[in-house]
Amino acid sequence: DIALLLAEKENGSPVNIGFLYSYQPNYKMDHLPDSEIYKDSYLIDGQQRFTTLFLMTFYVAIKEKRREEFLELLRFDFSNSSLAFDYRVRGLTHDFVLNLIDEVKTEEDFSDIENNNWFLKSYLQDVTIKSMINALKIIREKFLGQTQDYYDFILTHIRFWHFKTEKTNQGEELYITMNSRGKQLEENETVRAKLFEEINDVEQGIWSANWENWQDFFWINRDGNANADIGFNEFLKCIAGLESYLQKKNEFVSEYNEIYDHHLIQNLSLLKIQKYFNALNLILVQKDGFISKYEYAGWVNQFLSSFKEIILGIETRTNWFVDFEDPNKATERRRMVFVWSILLFVVNQLNDSKSSSEVYRFIRIYWLRFNNFDRTVTSVGERVNETLTKGLWYQSSTKEEEIKHPFFLKNLNDEESLRGFESRIWKIEDHRLNINGYQVEAINSSHLIDYKNVASYESLDVIYGKFIKLFPANSTEYDLEINNVLMFYGFYGMRRSPYYYFNYDFSSWRRIVRDLDSINKSFKTFFADYNGANITDLLITKKDSFLNSMKPIIESADKRIDCDSFEDTVKLHILLSPNIWKHGRYLAYEEWVSPKKCLTTFEKSEEKSIPNKTIYNTKGNFRGYGFSSLSDYLPAHPVEKLKEL
Repeated sequence: DIALLLAEKENGSPVNIGFLYSYQPNYKMDHLPDSEIYKDSYLIDGQQRFTTLFLMTFYVAIKEKRREEFLELLRFDFSNSSLAFDYRVRGLTHDFVLNLIDEVKTEEDFSDIENNNWFLKSYLQDVTIKSMINALKIIREKFLGQTQDYYDFILTHIRFWHFKTEKTNQGEELYITMNSRGKQLEENETVRAKLFEEINDVEQGIWSANWENWQDFFWINRDGNANADIGFNEFLKCIAGLESYLQKKNEFVSEYNEIYDHHLIQNLSLLKIQKYFNALNLILVQKDGFISKYEYAGWVNQFLSSFKEIILGIETRTNWFVDFEDPNKATERRRMVFVWSILLFVVNQLNDSKSSSEVYRFIRIYWLRFNNFDRTVTSVGERVNETLTKGLWYQSSTKEEEIKHPFFLKNLNDEESLRGFESRIWKIEDHRLNINGYQVEAINSSHLIDYKNVASYESLDVIYGKFIKLFPANSTEYDLEINNVLMFYGFYGMRRSPYYYFNYDFSSWRRIVRDLDSINKSFKTFFADYNGANITDLLITKKDSFLNSMKPIIESADKRIDCDSFEDTVKLHILLSPNIWKHGRYLAYEEWVSPKKCLTTFEKSEEKSIPNKTIYNTKGNFRGYGFSSLSDYLPAHPVEKLKEL
């Protein structure tokens, strides 16, 4: 805090800025003398404070005309691109700091840094550089009008505690303490320092270039992240957790912030990071080529968005060391199956001649499994290995895959034909009611497609056209006539709590289209009859058929009709009521004892003499307000009206 510094200068008191934590690898800077004092130390916490000190000292050195002293103190050597305080892990930041120190010689040179000839446009793409420029503007604003000198005070009176983590075995406890204080360590820098200890000088040069490429990648693909470090750190945690899983270490932690550097360092090597990075990069590189081969591949960008959000920690964090059999960790386990399976498969394709289609077809399988909430982490390695050994569609984990994958295999020899079928199947599966197979038996398309009898592209186009007509892609409000006509094909409501009433939900469309609550497959039968436009005609036909089946009962009735089923009672109401779903697509009635099983009564009773037999239409939670009796919707003398019909 500059204000604190200025205040303390008045009374000569020292200023303590707290702990700075460093890690010192065992290699030396080649262009400096071979001496202990010249060993690199990587700051792993305190970078912002130290950078602020550096910029502040540089500014006052220029202002007080002590530039040469500062350059000597900094061991500045422009010809060798070296200085004692450096951002060498980020090439662009390193170049900016070198140019800044070399070009700025007077106080006036600070006035408009961005518009100087030496300032590159690319510098503005680096958040660290932009932060440095803003810091210099604030520093100049605070110090410009000061008449006192500050250079010596900063060098001698600003103090900190320097904790060298490599000198103690308490590093892990220290990380815990800093995390509890909200101090975010950059794991990738710590891992880099530790892994570089294990290689010689020549290898360090090679891997330094690789590391910079990785950091550039995570900067370019940072998306919603503020900087490259968040994505890089999350990626390292992800692949470290995967390696731990593969080695069956079972080093589980309960919370995300309990993943420490030792989890990463003990499970990673530079070669491992390289292979997983190459896999991640391959997925991104092959995307456009894959999409270009298909009439429809709209799911690819949705997949990439979810995949990157998880693996790069965009708006979410994942505990990659969670116990993958813990039933309370469903979210983490789902992500593990999704990301780890894809990385494992692609890593094994890096040295293969397989096309992008092979990679993305595998991804499609796991994109569906992700949407179906597959959480079987224990099977990740086994299932991927089976796919690698036998082939893409020989491994199945659900009943639907057991019938769908053989269809793809049957068409495998004709690549163009296969892509045509895939495009159409994907389009059907990607509808909002189909893509989410969670708690609906992981069914995405087999409720609509008979994979044993798919004859042509046209048959799939017809299915999609009919389905989208019933359930428009851009709407969640569907025609009430669908509810009415389906009732005449068979009862399809799902019973819900509270169970002291008979409460049925007729709006759970993901279940309805899969016939999960219909004994006689009401939706499947209806969908076969439906041609995309004849729903009204079907309803009229079904009403007439039902009336004929009820004719003896109606003709013999007086003022009431006793029905043997709740289903028939609802149908009678539909025959006469303009809209039985006025309050919502939910019906409820109270259980009663009767000689006839599930006896229900159809009548118009002003006296409400038998309220326990009333059927209610409700909003959906079957509690509270917003309900009405179906009898309220009936015309006067309903039995006579039925006789007229």
